[in-house]
Amino acid sequence: MRICSGASRRVLLVGNVAIKIARVNLLRVFKHVWWALFQKDTAQEKYEKYRASTPQQAVGNYLRNLALHGFQANRQEFRLSRDYPELPLARVFGMYLGGFVLVMERGEPAPPHMTYELRQRHWGGDLNVPRHVCLFQGNPKFIDFGTPDALPFLGVQ
Repeated sequence: MRICSGASRRVLLVGNVAIKIARVNLLRVFKHVWWALFQKDTAQEKYEKYRASTPQQAVGNYLRNLALHGFQANRQEFRLSRDYPELPLARVFGMYLGGFVLVMERGEPAPPHMTYELRQRHWGGDLNVPRHVCLFQGNPKFIDFGTPDALPFLGVQ
């Protein structure tokens, strides 16, 4: 068993599965609130990004995303793997506790050239698409596709 950490989740690698556990990051929220108090010019960016009807709703959506990003990423990966089997995405076996835990298949690390080729083939090599690729029975698939930036490139909402 091996434990890895990302920005919003911890991943337990056990046998042929990866168990992704969401982290609630309140310190990150407080840091961003403190920073936002002195960076007023970014409020408009947040308002546009989180498409809310009022600035207060945009701030709420922004803070919720910061604190619960791991939950949201797990839920998105579960939904996308279920609804879009034609995309080169790792198979998800299940989601538990409302998105706190996600269990997906584990592959072998892909060489950098395969990651580049897969991104070129599906998204023209854009840098904002999912970057983490593994091999599953020789086929490259994305394993980390829970970020909001991945949605437009996957062609889904």
